[in-house]
Amino acid sequence: MQLSLTKKLANNTFTFQLNKFKKITFPEVKMGNVSLYDLLLNNNELELIHFISTLRNKYKNIYDLGANVGAHSAFYAQFFKNVYAYEPYDFHLKKLRQVKKINKLKNLKIIGKAVAETSGTKDFLIMLRNTTANNLSDAKRTRYGKIIKKKVKCENINKVNLKADLIKIDVEGFEGKLIGAINFLQDKKKNADFIIEIHNEYNSKKIFNKFSKTKFYEIFLLKNKKLKKIKSYSEFPKKSFEGHLFIKKK
Repeated sequence: MQLSLTKKLANNTFTFQLNKFKKITFPEVKMGNVSLYDLLLNNNELELIHFISTLRNKYKNIYDLGANVGAHSAFYAQFFKNVYAYEPYDFHLKKLRQVKKINKLKNLKIIGKAVAETSGTKDFLIMLRNTTANNLSDAKRTRYGKIIKKKVKCENINKVNLKADLIKIDVEGFEGKLIGAINFLQDKKKNADFIIEIHNEYNSKKIFNKFSKTKFYEIFLLKNKKLKKIKSYSEFPKKSFEGHLFIKKK
């Protein structure tokens, strides 16, 4: 993986270039104590972006659930025909739209919603110390610092599954409930493939139990630039830094 980075302090932007793809320009953003610049230097983030770039000839429509300010979605727009970025937080949405405009990403569609078990509204918790950790109130995850609660609109995960080829899920402890709510279609070709970040053991068990009941998916762990097939729950990641799940149809 080759990565070049330039930071332009004059207009408070920086650019990333991954391999031979076009450069992506980002505005510097502070998400509580977290900087977008530092976030994109995280090895786990870079590893995932690079891996997804290798899938560009296998999928056309990717859905990015929990898109935040577009750190991933902007790159995906170079890899796939259509990218749908779901993000319910107003501040993140503003920055995400700015990233789209700066880079002229016409194939990046931005949806100001969360994705949940059903359509409707839910309570959403904004964690001011680290807004990358914002989450739905019934998500299973640790919370800290000052928190603001607001109502957000949600789209049904089953509608997303019907339209997507690949769904990337980073929803801060809601991934277990989200996957658990999918009613997989009998025609396996009509179901999406998934890339999932696991936040704790509760969500890990929910996802393992769901996919262990299906007969047409196989599960892989992406960690340290390697893809390993998972055969038992003991091999499942239990925390986000333990790697990403890549779940694809056989």
